[in-house]
Order: sequence, then structure tokens, then C-alpha cells
Amino acid sequence: MSGSPNEDRSQNESLMIDSIELENYRGFERYRLSNLARVNLLVGKNNSGKSSILEAVNLLATGCDPRVLSRIAHERGEVLHHNTGRENKGVLYSDFSHFFYDHTFESGASFEIRSSNANDEQNFIRCSVEPTNDEAKMAFKPIL
Repeated sequence: MSGSPNEDRSQNESLMIDSIELENYRGFERYRLSNLARVNLLVGKNNSGKSSILEAVNLLATGCDPRVLSRIAHERGEVLHHNTGRENKGVLYSDFSHFFYDHTFESGASFEIRSSNANDEQNFIRCSVEPTNDEAKMAFKPIL
């Protein structure tokens, strides 16, 4: 059973993003989008970051789930092909470098996405690249 209309409105406001801030994410070194409403229209030239902002909201909502990152990369065609040595056989790996400003995918690189709502509640994720024991590989680690 639903609460009063005022309770429902308060609950919806706590879920709605009022502002979002991106740091070192895709084409944005630092970007803040404020005064968001229930419905927002993003307008801009091709390759200006509209989809990146929507992806950032998705990542924020899913806690930077690596499966979501991989899905986004594959949908954009941001993949690396690894030849397995068999004819017409290969493996596609997500190319995570595209998520980082200037495609910087090296040890210590990170991107951050922050949001706040009308009640000043904040949400924050940081995804960083950390070295592994194998110098040829890097581990991609989301930090909530």
C-alpha cells in the first residue's frame, strides 16, 4: 500500500538526480551538469558527450558493475580482437581505455562519477586501474 502523496513525492525526489559531475570520464576531463529536472533534453553535435552522460548515469545506478562497462563497450564497438590461432576463431575483449579521459588506461588512472539529489544526498563511484602480478595485464577495479 502506498503512503500519502507527500511521502511518495519525497521518496521520488530522493531518487531523482539533481546534478551529476564527471571527472576523467570519456571526453570529459571535468564536467558538471546541474539543475536537472524530471525530464531533461540533451542537445549537441555528434561526438559531444550526450551518450557519455547517459552512460555515466547508468554506471552510477549500477555501482560501476564491470558487466555494464563491458556491455557499453561492446555496444559502441570498443573491443579488442584476440586471435586464438584457429582459423576464423577469436575472442573479443572490452577495450576499457575509452572510458578514461584521453584513453589513459595505465596504473593509477581513474574516473569518477558523482551525483546529488534535491535532499543533498550524494552518490559516488570511482573506477581505477591497478597493477596485477602480471605486468602485461591491468586490473580494472570499481570503488564505491
